[in-house]
Amino acid sequence: MDARYVGRCPRCGGRVLDAGRLYACENAMAREKKGQAACNWRLWKVFRRCAITEGALGRLLAGDEVVIECATESGDAYRLTVFLDPDRNFALYPVRRVVGECPACGGRLLESDRAVRCENNRTHQVGGRWVNDGTCSFRVQKDINGVRLSTAEIARLASGEEVFLRGLAGKGGRKLDAWMRLDRRDGFKPAFRLDGKGDHSGD
Repeated sequence: MDARYVGRCPRCGGRVLDAGRLYACENAMAREKKGQAACNWRLWKVFRRCAITEGALGRLLAGDEVVIECATESGDAYRLTVFLDPDRNFALYPVRRVVGECPACGGRLLESDRAVRCENNRTHQVGGRWVNDGTCSFRVQKDINGVRLSTAEIARLASGEEVFLRGLAGKGGRKLDAWMRLDRRDGFKPAFRLDGKGDHSGD
């Protein structure tokens, strides 16, 4: 059965076809069959445990940002906003917005759906291991012990402030309230204190 047409290739303008487990430019498919090198654009339907539906693909090919359904390694569901980045040969990338300055190196802090990290933190997965080939390792996950940090809270943490978090998941299912900061001496890892002291303004 012939592959079904689903849109125009963002790289060369050829037809994007539904090729079973992936969407591929007709010129990329021809390259595989005949050794032609006109184009190599393709996109897996399930990319890093994220599902790319045909409807989502159509919007991506039109240049839109799209929210897709994903899952963590443990099977927890989450949503991710993505786009086809023309600066990276129209590869699929999470949308990241500038939200501040990195306290570690002074670079831009970029926000995605799951984290805020320095633009110089180029962490990616290789063979099941996380590898950082950038010059900075600053990164703050938005979900901390069952509490979701807001962009404003992460900005305060990055500037050296503490934020007060309610309902953190403790041992044995207990809920805890605590102050959180980023420990500069320990690679900006989250640090908590439960003594209740400090200014609760801005909560």
